[in-house]
Amino acid sequence: MSRTNEKWFGFNLTQKQAVWIFTIALIAVLLISYMIFSLFYMYIINFILNPYYTINILLQLLITMLPSFVILVIFLAISVYTLIKTRKIAKYYSQEFNQPSPKMKEE
Repeated sequence: MSRTNEKWFGFNLTQKQAVWIFTIALIAVLLISYMIFSLFYMYIINFILNPYYTINILLQLLITMLPSFVILVIFLAISVYTLIKTRKIAKYYSQEFNQPSPKMKEE
């Protein structure tokens, strides 16, 4: 029973390539999460601490930041997808290397 070879956006990757891409995607997930948090942090803190900051102003500012937020969420989704796929690819190669070859079984 053979397992199908996993692909990443249509590309076949080796285990070494998958590990490098996994590392880059992990760094991207951390950076993008930080950027999303920093986008909203200053608005929420100003809303809490500043008495002249109304909900209408907050909503207007959030709507102006919506394109940046959408782009960051798209990149975050791509990075998470990459993490999942490259992990499966690396695991597939690890399982393939751990299985003895048919020549070794005969001897």
